[in-house]
Amino acid sequence: MGDAVIEVVRRQASAAEEVEVGLRALELVVAAGQERFLGMAVDDVEAAMDRLASLEVARAIAVDSGGLPVGATAAELADRIEDPGRAAALRTEVDGLRSAVDRLEEARHRAERAVGAAAGRSRTRLDAAVALTDPP
Repeated sequence: MGDAVIEVVRRQASAAEEVEVGLRALELVVAAGQERFLGMAVDDVEAAMDRLASLEVARAIAVDSGGLPVGATAAELADRIEDPGRAAALRTEVDGLRSAVDRLEEARHRAERAVGAAAGRSRTRLDAAVALTDPP
């Protein structure tokens, strides 16, 4: 169980970083005023999120195959690994995943604010354009 869980957690941290990068790219698209590329940026974020979600399923399978409940904590998983070096490796990978998820959440909040502001600007431009076409 140990090696499989460690590898999945390592891959989850990498996938979480991919989501963070995608969110930061989305934020930069908005900052550059290139809202026309938002759809592609959102597609990239969604694909990275799908990879992250599939890895969560893989983690659950690895934990379950090791005889622990799917919701077992990292401490419970580490306690189940007999080799102290592998248990320490799991703790390190879990810390890396937690850090990646924290950064992802920060990026998500910034992206939400940026996209919200862009939507507001678009509404303002659309309202102005509609006002120009209204008959006097």
